[in-house]
Amino acid sequence: MSRIRKDEMKGKTTPAPTVTARKYTAEEFVEEYQALCKETGFQIVFAPQWAQSKDTGDYRLVIVSSVAPMPKEE
Repeated sequence: MSRIRKDEMKGKTTPAPTVTARKYTAEEFVEEYQALCKETGFQIVFAPQWAQSKDTGDYRLVIVSSVAPMPKEE
């Protein structure tokens, strides 16, 4: 693999856009989240699972998040 020198990249990159943090109310968040889910057809889901500790060997209940398709509307 060849290495790219800094001078070879000069003028070929652009800075990342500036992101401004904004506080949302709970209602605004729910509205935005539901619109995003409807637009993409996916939602975030959570499921409890037992996980064994690698340190102590005991079991703990953890919540695992994943992305899943939205349920079909009837």
